[in-house]
Amino acid sequence: MHSGKPVPTTTIEHLSRLTGMGELPAAVGSMLWRGRALLADEDHFDADFARSLELHSQGASPFDSALTQLCYGERLRRSGRRRDAREHLEAAYETFQRIGARLWAGRAATELTAAGQPAGPRPRDAGDELTAQELQVAQLAASGGTNREVAAQLFLSVKTIEMHLGRVYRKLGVRSRTQLANLLRDKEVA
Repeated sequence: MHSGKPVPTTTIEHLSRLTGMGELPAAVGSMLWRGRALLADEDHFDADFARSLELHSQGASPFDSALTQLCYGERLRRSGRRRDAREHLEAAYETFQRIGARLWAGRAATELTAAGQPAGPRPRDAGDELTAQELQVAQLAASGGTNREVAAQLFLSVKTIEMHLGRVYRKLGVRSRTQLANLLRDKEVA
């Protein structure tokens, strides 16, 4: 959505005067700053999105706030800042899911996947939704242990380890030990 043209720094102030309202309500201001961020060049979009999110925190609707998070995440990802993008895309995804905006949640999930994170619900911290046993199995498997080695170390059967790993993969939205190891390392749970 970048037009290539600089956005005048007084755009928000002009719109405010045109409405005759003086200072714009937070909900309106947040949408205007989001629009400005979408049109801003690489050096300015961060500050504009930050201003929009700040105004959202003053009582904007969850949908509008999630839409700003989604737009910001998309812009970050397209700028090559995938890690930064994930935080905003995940927040957007979770909000869209919570409020039942399935199509928007799907768009956020697609962006999350493009940013290198499995789509779908994930806990805020990789260990939050795991039982103590699942976390222990996940840590040992992520550190390179085979199912047989993990089973021997925990005095459990190989079938029990397979069951725990299946649950861990589903809960964390990963499909391989490599993804599991990366997730646990990124979240500093391991």
